[in-house]
Amino acid sequence: MPSIIKRQVVPEAAPGIPSKDSTVSHKNISRTQAVILKHPSYPSSSAPRLSARTSGGRTSSSDASRVLPWLYLSGARALRPKRLQELGINFIINTAASELPVLPFTDIEVMALRLSDSPSEDIVPHLHVVADALEDVRKRNGCALVHCIAGVSRSPAFILAYLIKYIKLNLRQAFQHLRQIRPNIRPNNGFFKQLIDFEVALRGYSSVRIIYNAQNGLSVPDVCEEELKIITDTRWAVAVKERKNFQNLYT
Repeated sequence: MPSIIKRQVVPEAAPGIPSKDSTVSHKNISRTQAVILKHPSYPSSSAPRLSARTSGGRTSSSDASRVLPWLYLSGARALRPKRLQELGINFIINTAASELPVLPFTDIEVMALRLSDSPSEDIVPHLHVVADALEDVRKRNGCALVHCIAGVSRSPAFILAYLIKYIKLNLRQAFQHLRQIRPNIRPNNGFFKQLIDFEVALRGYSSVRIIYNAQNGLSVPDVCEEELKIITDTRWAVAVKERKNFQNLYT
């Protein structure tokens, strides 16, 4: 069980899974002051189930989105001391490449992953580590915030891993649920492929597949298939506009 400490920590990879860059992944980084804050209690006897009562409604992309009564997702703009205190946050997981600014508190535990939002970034060594850390927070009646820079790709990927492993949702259900709460989430394709592998390892099957659209030359997860239509419509509109501009220029 992780202890509440007064510095940022970088988790080691899950046993048997080597980190892609052990010199970075296992490096302690700068201290972060924090305080133990009040937090909503949640029974530790059983894993929470999703319902209208366990998850929050839609929130501004600049604020923290409540996924479960004790679990929030956000971008860096939500890391305001007053807001963290209002939410009762006492555990923060920073999935961004940059360090967390120093906070005026004394006992918030911060786990720093230092990941880039790149399809080639290897998040596999950290998926179980983060999911297990969040489950430990729940059992301790803690309150956690998972964030990156925008709250769109990196941090949602790790929330999805928790929902798959401990809430027993499949990847499709977890993504659809999380998008209802925070509509702009969209883990990059590389993260989605790794989450698909994560689900296969846990369940023996995947509920999401990557599809290829020959017309656009693009691959997307099938849960994001509407993106292809938007891209197609946008490209068509741009092409029509450029053609009209060309005709106006030479007629």
